[in-house]
Amino acid sequence: MASYRYVTVIFPLALPANYTYSIPDHLLDQVQVGMRVEAPLRNKIYAGMISALHENVEDDVNARPFYSLLDDKPLLSSIQIDFWTWMARYYCCTLGEVMEAALPAGLKLDSETRIVLENEVQDHLIEQLTNEEYLIAEALSIRGELTIDQVKDILQKKSIMPIIRSLQEKRLLRLVEELTEKFKPRKKRFVALAPSFATEEDSTKPFPGWKDRKNNTRPSSLFLTAMTSAKWSWRCLCKEQLSTTA
Repeated sequence: MASYRYVTVIFPLALPANYTYSIPDHLLDQVQVGMRVEAPLRNKIYAGMISALHENVEDDVNARPFYSLLDDKPLLSSIQIDFWTWMARYYCCTLGEVMEAALPAGLKLDSETRIVLENEVQDHLIEQLTNEEYLIAEALSIRGELTIDQVKDILQKKSIMPIIRSLQEKRLLRLVEELTEKFKPRKKRFVALAPSFATEEDSTKPFPGWKDRKNNTRPSSLFLTAMTSAKWSWRCLCKEQLSTTA
């Protein structure tokens, strides 16, 4: 295992390709396919999945080391990763999108993941906490929740995922995945006749005193025809239709 120096990592993002990282020296004999790693990506920290091990990489690849391993043993087998690859090809998507759909929220960590206190820290548990774990637990009890970036600022270190995992195992905190609604409804403006011109008979009457402020002319006959046409059962036109009709 120690002959492998590089890993290919899948992130739960729609990326066009997977990323290659070098293995820190102290982790050379521990890495395995299917383990999660804490790695930097685009100025953020993500939990990615190791999909392959390599002895060498191409000369033009500048592989940075990942920060830490998040698991003691693989979460996925090579067969499962092969299945992910098949799914990505079959559904014409990226491996990251398959990972995003397949893994539970608690296994997908990034810099914006929120951490909340699961249970109050009892006196008998304080002795079991390291200094760094105690700092996080104390900050959570005061502030209610923290992001991964905020925990990094408190501890003044980059690699904090193993500490968070330890607190999870001690049932002192839990991770919250915040979903953002990306759908925005499309809105249109409509113009309708006033109630006094709602009937067919009234709608054909002249519009007393109504003139176009810009051209000092009466409303377009095409506009009136469109508004009173039988096909406009709701007696309204959207703004785009009005501009082409008038």
